[in-house]
Amino acid sequence: MFTDFGFQVCDKIYHLISQHFNPTFIEITCAELHEKLEVAATEEQIKNWLTVVNLFKPQTLLLEQVNYLNQQIDRSVTALSEKVKRHKETLLVALQEIEKQIDAIRQQNRELRAAFRETDLMNDILISHPVRDDSEEVDDLISEAISYFEGIHFRLAMVDSRIIRKSKCSRVSK
Repeated sequence: MFTDFGFQVCDKIYHLISQHFNPTFIEITCAELHEKLEVAATEEQIKNWLTVVNLFKPQTLLLEQVNYLNQQIDRSVTALSEKVKRHKETLLVALQEIEKQIDAIRQQNRELRAAFRETDLMNDILISHPVRDDSEEVDDLISEAISYFEGIHFRLAMVDSRIIRKSKCSRVSK
């Protein structure tokens, strides 16, 4: 009974997170962040942008989007192994279904990458922002933001490589 309850909770969490996958919303969020960063000229303004006022809340949301794609890949692989174990379908049919799912994930990843393009522009601004030289505190905050954006891009690259590996596996199996 506990196992069933665990599966139900995990399924509800998955559906809750999957409803939040919205590259368009992320694109809007990143564009707004970029727009606000463009006008942050003083030390106080850049501090406000880097802290709770602007960057803190979207950080969690942006990370959730990447994690959602990773979960999608995991679910696809699990579904493939379950189908093969049950022998309800031939391996070829199961692989074709998984390949369709991976193609959908690949498309979502492309959309998410497009949404994150603004983060590259923000990184450029942060790296060369003149306030960095004036305040060690601001420089540390900027370094954290840059590391965060680089981490997002690294995670997206990991999703790309997982998609490529899974696609190769399904093609080889055919």
